[in-house]
This record gives sequence, structure tokens and C-alpha cells, in this order.
Amino acid sequence: MHVREATAADVPRIREVAQEAWQAAYAAFLTPGQCRRALDDLYDPEALERAIDELDGFHLLVAEREDEVVAFASAEMTWADEAELYALYVHPDHWGEGFGSALLDAVAERVADEGADRLACSVFVENYAGVAFFESQGFERLGEARTEVAGSLHEEHELEKRL
Repeated sequence: MHVREATAADVPRIREVAQEAWQAAYAAFLTPGQCRRALDDLYDPEALERAIDELDGFHLLVAEREDEVVAFASAEMTWADEAELYALYVHPDHWGEGFGSALLDAVAERVADEGADRLACSVFVENYAGVAFFESQGFERLGEARTEVAGSLHEEHELEKRL
């Protein structure tokens, strides 16, 4: 397993991992059409490439197995002492193999080096495996919020971990 900063060459595989992970994790509460629309918006290739190349304080990390990207995470400093984890997705064929934990550790290390003492994230309430994963990694629930995904509202847990 190898974790590194993403490059523009990784964007197609990041999009594939996101699509497979969304379909596996969210099929119970998001339609295929909602997933497709959200993924097209969130993982626009040009926007990802710009973020990789131009955004200071933004981290897009990938985890590889045998030179193939199988997971990714993105995070950004949002306050002087807090970072937001925007995404952490592992291809379903590799769930339970430690890629999520390795990426989370790498993100936490990078944002802590930039001054963060907290890492926040949001997880769909219906994503039971995701909630359990983050709680097993030391995240605590702070509250709930609603988010819009391709035209429908969904409840999310707001989570935070002290670094």
C-alpha cells in the first residue's frame, strides 16, 4: 500500500473509484440517477485537475495497491485550526483492507502540519458503515445537518476528531 498526493493523471481513476464506492455505499437511499448527477458535479475532471494544481491548503491523496489507485481522500484547511475532510472513498473490492485508515492518517498528518487541531467531516445518516468507520477512527458526533444531493435532501451526521 502506498499513499501519495494525487496528480492530474489520477483523475480518471479517482472518478471510477468514486462511482463504484457511491453505488455500493449509497444504493439504499440514492437512485442511480442521483448518484450520476452528483458525481458529475463533484468529480468534474477539469475542476479536479485545477484543485490538484492550484489550490493551496487543499489535499487530494490517493492510495495505491500495485500501482493502481484503489482509494482517495480530499481535505482542506477551513479555519486556522480546523480542516474539513470532503471525501474518503475506497473501491468496494478493497473495503476492510486498511486503505481508508491509511488515507485518514495521511490527511490528519498533513493538516496537523498546517496547524489544524481538529478534522471535521459529514457522513450521510443512512451510511451506517461510513458512520461506524469514522467513529472507530476517533470521530465524535457533533450534530446533524441536511444536504442536497441531486434534488433531494438527506440528513448527515457532523463529525469531528481532535488531532
